[in-house]
Amino acid sequence: MTSRARVNLFRWKPAVPPTFDAIASLPQMVAEAHANPVLRAFGAPAPKHAEDHEKADLVALHLATTFHKLAVVLDVLRFYGERSRCQTSELAPFGLIDEILEGRNPRATAAALYRQALVLHPRLAEAHYALARLLRTDVDRQQTLDGFAAVLRLVPHPEAPSHAFLLANAHWERAIIFEALGSTVEALSEYRAALTKLDNFGVHHVQVARFFRRLGLVEEAAEHFRRCMTYSHRYFAEFVLPPLEPAQPSAVPSIEVVHTNRRGEKVVFWQGAYFAVPRERWPAGPKEFENAAIGMPEEPAKGLLGLLRRVVDRSPPAIRRATSVAALEDLP
Repeated sequence: MTSRARVNLFRWKPAVPPTFDAIASLPQMVAEAHANPVLRAFGAPAPKHAEDHEKADLVALHLATTFHKLAVVLDVLRFYGERSRCQTSELAPFGLIDEILEGRNPRATAAALYRQALVLHPRLAEAHYALARLLRTDVDRQQTLDGFAAVLRLVPHPEAPSHAFLLANAHWERAIIFEALGSTVEALSEYRAALTKLDNFGVHHVQVARFFRRLGLVEEAAEHFRRCMTYSHRYFAEFVLPPLEPAQPSAVPSIEVVHTNRRGEKVVFWQGAYFAVPRERWPAGPKEFENAAIGMPEEPAKGLLGLLRRVVDRSPPAIRRATSVAALEDLP
């Protein structure tokens, strides 16, 4: 990237413009960010999305999270740089990001864009949540509490992924702040509210277990320590966003015949296993293979007994499952 290209990468100031200006400036902002491969890798939306003014709030939200993620990465690099006694100038990723930003504060840029999203859509719960998370360490705690409270008064975007658990996480964040402030009653109330909406907060769940233990709620503490023993993933809700495009239906895995055995059965490979499909049941699809995998039919009898069973039983032969083609070649 040339020096001139880097200079032209960002030409906007982190301020909240009027609604019309916010919409008008978004296409240029998005095009400049998307042209940079690093920002594109961090989720900068494509220019085509900025052309739809009806989605301007979501475009601003997605662009804001691009800089929010950069801020988090820089925090991590600084943390490990301090622990390893390295100068930030010695860390190659830090230098690359710093060069792209040209001294601009990614948190300030992200905050300005989140506020743009809220100018365009004041009831966008995801923008309220992300802004509160971004500013949690930068502003007084009451303002952050108010930000999460705003989320709880709203309804998440109808197209937001369900695993964001936005309301549960808003309660959880308020609980953490109240606990840090020593407001035990409020913290307990918020933790309980969070747990009614989500029963496990991943690696962070130990915090509520310790909180209950400190309050002498031994049985509840034990239950939540038990939950910590089972792996559970927690997503960062500020980065789980409503999509800019409708979700595409997942394609049905292709079913390809890889062999025809001596019985004349079609042998297919599907989701890590081989299935022999009798002529009478062909063609078969994923549902039939799932039933065969769950049912795991008993090994057919061989020899004379097997012959008698096949004569008496007029139902079509079952689909057989095995871990290799050779296993499906055996004749009873």
